[in-house]
Amino acid sequence: MLRNAALLVVAGVSMTVSLRQDVTVQKELERLRVPAALVPKDKQALFMARGEGVQIYVGAHKDGKLQWVLQAPQAVLFDYKTGEKVGTHSSGPTWVDNDGGRLLGKKVGSEDAPNADAVPWLLLEAKAENGGRFANVTHIQRIDTWGGRAPAVAPMKVGETKEVHYEATYVFFGDR
Repeated sequence: MLRNAALLVVAGVSMTVSLRQDVTVQKELERLRVPAALVPKDKQALFMARGEGVQIYVGAHKDGKLQWVLQAPQAVLFDYKTGEKVGTHSSGPTWVDNDGGRLLGKKVGSEDAPNADAVPWLLLEAKAENGGRFANVTHIQRIDTWGGRAPAVAPMKVGETKEVHYEATYVFFGDR
């Protein structure tokens, strides 16, 4: 009987922490006024991370002129509450957690950021691999972006690269 009581206490604490996380995430999403088109249907926000890094652009001929084309993001992911490093974000787009869990994303929605100098807000479908923190993730939002837009001045030559600092909040959605 004591064992069952201990399990109930642990379950209750776990549910309280989960509910607190849900409230924190929900309040942040409300504060940011995320467009409905970027909210996955019938999914719950599981956790958030802040990404800090660069958007890497390369000079290429596109639409008959030399311009910057996004090559890849390169960022470190930090837990939204504790500030601890929890993973990385790179080309693919791919997210890898510290436990080796991996997500491969595919863009399904985009909206201009409220800040015109920032990369757009996105909704991506995600395919999880290798379990870890990302095991139940089905969708990712990139919101609350800062910086990261291609340079305003065109590249001087094909193959020239520029790294532009950016930050974003990534919200990971899925089924509980």
